[in-house]
Amino acid sequence: MWRPALLVSVTLLQLTTVFSSEEAVKPRQRSKRQISTRGVPCLRDVGFYRRPIRDFDIVDPVTQCTEFFQCINGIVLASDCGKQRRFDVWSQQCNYKKDVNKTNCDIISRVGRPALDKAGCPTGQLGCFSKDCISSDKFCDGNNDCADGSDEAYCSINEDPNAAEKCDEKNCVLPNCFCSSSGAKVPGDLDPKSVPQMIMISFDDAVNSNVQPIYDALFTPERKNPNGCPIRGSFYLAHQWTDYRLVQQLYRDGHDVMLHSTSHKKPESYWDTGDITRTYTNEFITNRKIVKEFAQFPDENYFQGMQTDHGSKSLALFHERVCFQACAYRG
Repeated sequence: MWRPALLVSVTLLQLTTVFSSEEAVKPRQRSKRQISTRGVPCLRDVGFYRRPIRDFDIVDPVTQCTEFFQCINGIVLASDCGKQRRFDVWSQQCNYKKDVNKTNCDIISRVGRPALDKAGCPTGQLGCFSKDCISSDKFCDGNNDCADGSDEAYCSINEDPNAAEKCDEKNCVLPNCFCSSSGAKVPGDLDPKSVPQMIMISFDDAVNSNVQPIYDALFTPERKNPNGCPIRGSFYLAHQWTDYRLVQQLYRDGHDVMLHSTSHKKPESYWDTGDITRTYTNEFITNRKIVKEFAQFPDENYFQGMQTDHGSKSLALFHERVCFQACAYRG
């Protein structure tokens, strides 16, 4: 009797560990400048927020836009974006100065959660925090479509109304379907020690000093494959925020380095409209040239893999017209 091969992808930080650009430039919890939390209230359910300005405060326009806070279990934690960046209250990350204007700096925290289906909107629409209705596909697409910005304020994997539905383990059964909400369940309830396991470790977007400590802690000499070889990961690079000196070190250490576009541009419609061939050529061929030059790779033909989170409709066209060598996709 034929049995399907069992392949268990073990999670490290997430099932197949993926770090996005948002993770790569996410605000650091440490800063050389000591930030006082005195007078900063504990604001719950708003993520990171700025220091509220009181009538008697003397506001420093620089630190007001770089420092930010988070309340965890009733304790206020302080962070700072440093001199070169500003905290973007909408995206909840440190961003370029030019992309964080004064209006953004003046906002203390994200607005309340969008009303979504509680707003009583027509079919195909969801409600903003203000209960104004907009098309449901505009939520978490990278553009502020609600006047209050609430359509882009809560877009984590558990908050995005357009995220994939969670798998129902009662309806998803072997041999045709398998899912594990915890990520630790083995198909057929087999003993994990008796099942061959493949651990896939991959990261996407920027490589820089913010995330390098994660790699150092993960890829240690003590961690080896059964054949004695050291464990290695796959890195899908986007240009923004990347430190190519660290990319070169990853390459020298034997990790796979692949591509994830030059701009990582939003909204998703950018990847599926207009001159698609030109867009993908500019994004990935340019990405390849940049990594080759800045990280001092020996040959552009080294790159035979790419990842895209966007434009699934246009991948076939891209493969047909501009794909270099043998493109390996990860959607």
